[in-house]
Amino acid sequence: MGTICELAHITKKYDDHVVLDDFQLSIEEGDMVAIMGMCKILLDGAYEWKKMGRRSII
Repeated sequence: MGTICELAHITKKYDDHVVLDDFQLSIEEGDMVAIMGMCKILLDGAYEWKKMGRRSII
């Protein structure tokens, strides 16, 4: 599931917004704390979905 963080990092090179499903979050240059926080929220959400029998949030 580390690919969510990789996607956030890669997308930053092309745009100021990272869009993951219904999430849209502005990311300041070098603001790794916000990126890691977003990844944790999404990973926690993915874990909850998996417990409910859903395949993926992305």
